[in-house]
Amino acid sequence: MQLRKAKKQISPYQEIVKSVMLCHLGNISYRTGRSLDIDQSSGRILNDKAAMKLWGREYEKGLGT
Repeated sequence: MQLRKAKKQISPYQEIVKSVMLCHLGNISYRTGRSLDIDQSSGRILNDKAAMKLWGREYEKGLGT
């Protein structure tokens, strides 16, 4: 059996996180029907309780911990 050689990472993790975050925020904006005020340092939504409800989810008891 021949082992694969390590390859250089194609997409750095930090860039992937930015791309996924942009998709999530775009979907939240679309679902609320308005633009979002975003904290640039954390990526969190500011001053919009309805949008923040779409940020996370509730898990069934006993899961997610």
